[in-house]
Amino acid sequence: MGSRVTLLAGRYRLAEPLGKGGAGTVWRAHDELLRREVAVKQMRTPSDLGPGELAEYTSRAIGEARAAGRLNHPSIVKIHDVVPHEGAPWIVMDLVPGTSLDKLLPLPSARVAEIGLSILDALELAHAHGILHRDVKPANVLVGDDGRAMLADFGIAAPFGADPADSSGSPAYMAPERFRGLPAGPPSDLWSLGATLYAAVEGRGPFHRNLPAAVVAAVVMHDPPPMAQATPALARAIGALLAKDPAHRPPAATTRHLLRDAV
Repeated sequence: MGSRVTLLAGRYRLAEPLGKGGAGTVWRAHDELLRREVAVKQMRTPSDLGPGELAEYTSRAIGEARAAGRLNHPSIVKIHDVVPHEGAPWIVMDLVPGTSLDKLLPLPSARVAEIGLSILDALELAHAHGILHRDVKPANVLVGDDGRAMLADFGIAAPFGADPADSSGSPAYMAPERFRGLPAGPPSDLWSLGATLYAAVEGRGPFHRNLPAAVVAAVVMHDPPPMAQATPALARAIGALLAKDPAHRPPAATTRHLLRDAV
């Protein structure tokens, strides 16, 4: 589908793919109306949906992207538009010159704590608007050429109380309660932040396994390996965020204090 499209909505001319993942493909594009470069994400739709289910999925995804588009913060990659095309939503966002965090790790503890504070700010704003990100992971943290860290890919964001059976996200960075069929909330995003910061300082995620089922089992039942590269202050912050029980994770304000101690 994506390779056959050159001009989207009569406005966004696709140039080249920038990356591809489980949730879709991101393209570099030119906004011919405003004459600027943008990034366009072609969302991947589940292949097992019937026509009615596909329409419902697309409508919901468009609504969630529009809600996320109302978020304005220096640490959030801004969503500008969402376009339905051939039964799938395409999300238009800022094109950020820089590199995703997964291409930069491992990093020193102080730098990881700084990145954590930026992403925490982004999550706190989203949560204040009733929006969960649901896919915080190193690949969705962009570090700009100016050094600023930004949270990208609110394309699978959802309101609080979304269907607990919705498994959108990346298993190695999904909170344990999501695999147990419990409702996700702000603590779920904070757990994912902890897993992301663990990967940033240690060089790989806390629940790295070769098989998907083993990843899920590790997330739900096992403790992560002790951190060898993190300073004690950063290790305390990450360890607190990775608590299995969401009630035992620190809220955003406490997390901010813990991360500031690690800078």
